[in-house]
Amino acid sequence: MTGVNHALSAWARVSRHKMLLAVVSLGLAGSLACGGGSSPAPAPPSTPSAPGQVTGLTATAGANQIVLSWTAVSGATSYDVERGTASTGPFTSIATPTGTTYTDTSITAGVTYDYEVAAVNAGGTGTASAVVSAIVPGSLSAQITVDALSNRHGISPLIYGVNFPPSAAYITATGTTFVRWGGNNSTDYNWVNFDANLDNDWYFQDDPFGALGLNSGSTGADSQAFVKDVVAAGADPLMTMPILTTKNPVSGITAGWVAKGGSLYDSFSVAKYQYTPCEVNPYASDDGDGVDSATSCSQPGNHYSSYTPPNPVFVAGNDFADAYIPLLNSP
Repeated sequence: MTGVNHALSAWARVSRHKMLLAVVSLGLAGSLACGGGSSPAPAPPSTPSAPGQVTGLTATAGANQIVLSWTAVSGATSYDVERGTASTGPFTSIATPTGTTYTDTSITAGVTYDYEVAAVNAGGTGTASAVVSAIVPGSLSAQITVDALSNRHGISPLIYGVNFPPSAAYITATGTTFVRWGGNNSTDYNWVNFDANLDNDWYFQDDPFGALGLNSGSTGADSQAFVKDVVAAGADPLMTMPILTTKNPVSGITAGWVAKGGSLYDSFSVAKYQYTPCEVNPYASDDGDGVDSATSCSQPGNHYSSYTPPNPVFVAGNDFADAYIPLLNSP
């Protein structure tokens, strides 16, 4: 009986196992047949199109570098920068920046570089831009040859000139070749009485004109004697004489106005024009500077003889005849 029980027990286990397998098989079959319990596989991602062509490419040469810049392309994830030394290629890729600029520093001065840029993404590389060129100038050198022995000519001796030398002896001693009579005071020199008006140099006062030591103090220098003494000392004279005419606003006389003569004549008499000048001639109390008023009459330093205060208002209606006379000899 014991053997029979063991046999039955074994058979029961085998039969139960087969039934479980059948049930499992049936469940799987039903599940597969009904389509439940699982999702369909997702579709593969689509590939983007290659980006468009790069436009607006420029190349600017700088100090040992060339800066490239271009317009951004929609959909581009990077850019392929290519360089060559001819506009038709071949071109070699030198950088793949993600922005829209690139600075090329691997260059040789004096060489022309050609560039093109293409946009790149997962879909490929777009059409390259138009080619642009740039060159960083190299150092320039020049050789100059001067032949000091060719095309030579003498220097004019008249370049060694002076204006109003102190004496005839000075002309001879220094080898001066050219002597000028000219300047502010000499422009109203009276060649008849040998006087001149000192203008703003000294209170617009008439005084004997000094030149070459020819004046005696009471009589100014004779221009004709000046010419003779300069020539005798071995130099050439140049004379500046008044010949332009001016109309006196008071008398209406049009003439060449020259110094009237004598230290008693001045252009801006305090008594006549009834004004308070900024400055008065320390040696002649009636001889004012002609400035009726100013922002300030104070003098910086000791400029008494030619100082003009700021924003001056000068005496109006000044009569030329106060210190000048009309004098214009015919040629």
